[in-house]
Amino acid sequence: MAPVYIYLHGFNSSPASHKAQLFKQAVSQMQPEARVMIPELSPWPAQAMQQIEALVADVMPTANAPLVFLGSSLGGYYATYLAQKYVVPAILINPAVRPYELLATMLGRQQNMYTQEVYQLTSEHMQQLIDLEVQNLTVAKQLLVLLQTDDEVLDYRLAAHTYLGSEVDIEQGGDHGYQNFDQRLPQILAFVAQQHNQ
Repeated sequence: MAPVYIYLHGFNSSPASHKAQLFKQAVSQMQPEARVMIPELSPWPAQAMQQIEALVADVMPTANAPLVFLGSSLGGYYATYLAQKYVVPAILINPAVRPYELLATMLGRQQNMYTQEVYQLTSEHMQQLIDLEVQNLTVAKQLLVLLQTDDEVLDYRLAAHTYLGSEVDIEQGGDHGYQNFDQRLPQILAFVAQQHNQ
């Protein structure tokens, strides 16, 4: 049974992001029987999680297919929570760790670079992020973590330490957007296949 992939974009991003579209196109070519879903997530973490969980509820009873999450940056933080909740594999791309610490320095007016939506980032957003933090990661072996050392937004070492026990791939150089992501697609699909064959 082909997987259902749910791709979760990062902070102030959207389904139109380069990596999201690259992944969707690659899966359509390499695994055409699979489904790729890329929800447009609310800037409010609690609402974003409700959106994702409603999507899972729609997909699971009908698809009867393996579920896989992919998440970039803040989407990686969400994907960690969801992988733990549903006990399914996830691929994390330069994932945010403790995003409430970084974003707490950015409170105030924000604008989504894709949708142009303007909103206020508040301390309530931070509390909603804290509420989604996984305290005791029990699905580490079901996670593939892709890191680049020159991520200018997040310290890759924090993620490398957080995801001990996972399959962590650290590439020298790169940036927060994860350069040459297309070269990782065969690795991602192979990891998913391995997880589902166990």
